[in-house]
This record gives sequence, structure tokens and C-alpha cells, in this order.
Amino acid sequence: MVVADAVASRRRTSYATTDNQQIYGKDGSGAIVYGVVIEAGEGYRRGSAAWMGARLSINIPSLRARNAPDTALSDFVLVDSLGRGTFGKVYVVNHRGTGSRFAMKVLSKRRLVRKLMVTNVLGELEILKDLSHPFISTLWFTFHDEHYLYMISEYLSGGDLRYHLNQRGRFSESRAKLYLCEMTLALEYLRIKSIAHLDIKPENILLDTEGHTRLADFNLAVQLRNSEDRIYSFTGTRTYMAAEILKTSVGLARGYDCSVDWWSLGRVYQRYTSLHEEIDEF
Repeated sequence: MVVADAVASRRRTSYATTDNQQIYGKDGSGAIVYGVVIEAGEGYRRGSAAWMGARLSINIPSLRARNAPDTALSDFVLVDSLGRGTFGKVYVVNHRGTGSRFAMKVLSKRRLVRKLMVTNVLGELEILKDLSHPFISTLWFTFHDEHYLYMISEYLSGGDLRYHLNQRGRFSESRAKLYLCEMTLALEYLRIKSIAHLDIKPENILLDTEGHTRLADFNLAVQLRNSEDRIYSFTGTRTYMAAEILKTSVGLARGYDCSVDWWSLGRVYQRYTSLHEEIDEF
């Protein structure tokens, strides 16, 4: 009951803050438009997998904001650099119009095409555009230019749980239970939407300024079409991977569904309370 009340309170606070700050969307109707058209350019054989991936385009409406103008890179002021990933960099930025602080992920289109990751990124945007939950990281804007795709998310300054586990060794039981309850609510929300995250691990659980969790990184996530639909890919981080995924990969199971995330969360909780750097491998 306490957790449910806290969630309801945080949801009200979140929406009130959003309305007061007049968060901007991308087009005149207030919808955030994910208009990504990536041209492969030279070096890709027409009809190849890389070329087909490069030709993908997507245009997804969202209800993040109402009556908002176009959003562009010029609307943001660079504050700091957070780090570099495989496909680009992450920065801390301020929105010129509202003064709000965000995290900006800058992805190289050319690298996405070369690594055949275009479909993954567009799939992530497809899923994130409808997610709104107090314990899931929010994607507010996205836009692109000739060379880069920009994803603007809420800035979570508390770091990820892997960092805190490395600092502390393990969490107290009460703290671990709090994180477990918050992630349980997030996964139940995803289950209702038939979304499997497929990479639940401490590195993908971030903390906000108040010490509450946010589930992030939906790059591997899959949305099932119905209750009978199954996933067959071998994906995730092995330490936290459910047995059904391994069995499917060797032909001992006929696919899996969203329930594999519950196994992963249990493994994460075991890591929360373990003195060891890594929990058992299988």
C-alpha cells in the first residue's frame, strides 16, 4: 500500500512538473515525430541487409506534449559530456526554452547502418514513444540531421546501480527491497503492454536525484503482438539471462515471453544482497 501510494504521488508530481515546464514536442500538433530516414550512401550493395536496414523509415506520434513547436539541436545548450558508446556519445544538455536538463544521446547513422542496428534503434523508439511510468526512463524528444540521430531523455544524475554496488559491495535489505518493489511495478506495467525488456541488469537501472529507480535501455526490447506470440532470439546479458532463453537457443524450448524479465529481476535482487562481485554463472 505504501509503495502504491508513493507511485501515485510520484505520477502526479511528474505530470504537474511536465505541464508547468511546458515540455516541447516536435510538430505543430504537439506530437513528437520520430521521422528517421537513413540513407546508406556509398559502400553498400543495393538489396543487401545493410542497404535494406538503411532504407528503413519511421514516423511515430506521441502524446508527450500538446501545441508544441518543432524541436531541433539548436534548442539545447551543451552542459557536459557523460560518456561514449558504440554508436555515439551521451551529453548533458539544457533546453533553451524551459531551462530543463536532459540527457542527449547522439547516434551516428553511418555506424548504425554498418553494424546493422537500424532496426533495433527504430524498434526502441517505437516502444519508448508510448511508455509513461514513474520508474521507467522517459524519452522526451527525438530528431535527426544528415549524420546523426538525437534522443533526448530525462537526466538521471544518480548513476546506475552497478556503480553503487561496486562502491558498497551490497545494499541493505530495506534498500534492496525498495529497488525491487519499484522495478516490480515497472515490469508489471511492461507486462500489461506485452513488452519484454530482455536486458534487466544493474547497469540498466538508473537513479534520479531522490534515489528512486528508472529502468532504461530498451535497445533489445520486444513487443509481443498477442498472448500466443513468442520470442526466439538469443539475447540479453548472460549473468541475468533466464533459463528459457538458453533452452530456446539449443532447441529445448519453443520460444519465451515477457516472463523471462522476472527471472532477470530475481537475479538482480540476488546481486543487490550478495557480497560477491558476480552471482553464479550457468
